[in-house]
Amino acid sequence: MEQSANIKPDSVSSPWGTRFCIAGILAADAGLMAILVAGPGHRLELLGTQTAILVYAVGNVAILISVISAGVGLVLNRGRPGNAWFRWSWGAIAVGVTLLTNSALIMISASTLPAIHDISTDTQQPPAFESVLPLRVDAPNPPGYAGAEVADKQLAAYPDITTMKFAESADTVFRAATRIAEDLGWDLIVADADAGRIEATDTTFWFGFKDDVVIRIRSRSEITALDIRSKSRVGMSDIGTNAKRIRLFRDQLSSSLSD
Repeated sequence: MEQSANIKPDSVSSPWGTRFCIAGILAADAGLMAILVAGPGHRLELLGTQTAILVYAVGNVAILISVISAGVGLVLNRGRPGNAWFRWSWGAIAVGVTLLTNSALIMISASTLPAIHDISTDTQQPPAFESVLPLRVDAPNPPGYAGAEVADKQLAAYPDITTMKFAESADTVFRAATRIAEDLGWDLIVADADAGRIEATDTTFWFGFKDDVVIRIRSRSEITALDIRSKSRVGMSDIGTNAKRIRLFRDQLSSSLSD
């Protein structure tokens, strides 16, 4: 028993366990670097959209490999922290599982939502882009509305996104809508009070994707109707981003006008 108690952790480490752990740590480093480069690289226009997405995907594959490799290494070593490599392996697994969970949630969201990227509160007569058109010249997604097919998919996925109606005057709603757009960090392209039209561009956080927004405000009898449309410049599916943007705007505008 005394001899067994005096055995150092290194002496019970598996050589293959060490190799697998080292491979897992190196794969984690490479995967994390790829993921960190993909978003900012695209935002700074150093990487094209397809390249950035590919780099991000490769990074996730490397992270998956790192978790498997480090896990095998720890199993071969019976989970003992025989040396620094094994301790780093636990860190690689923790980081890897966190990143893979995030990617899995994105994939699940993408699989459950329709592959559309143009959301409007009015699908029959959606607000049209005007001032933002020069900024969309090279965008893969055209500025026009696709019609009934997109409208039906939106209604099924986001039935709550409909025309907003307020008791306040059009001028009051316009001022509040402009303020909310600025507070949300959108880049205002035009804010025409006479026409009741606001156009802006919002940039997603990580990849810096550009999505355009147009707001139309009209007086109807004793109410003011506000319609908002948000459309991505790239991508078949927005994974719910445009709907989230409209809901956030709607909630903040309603809260502002009710104060």
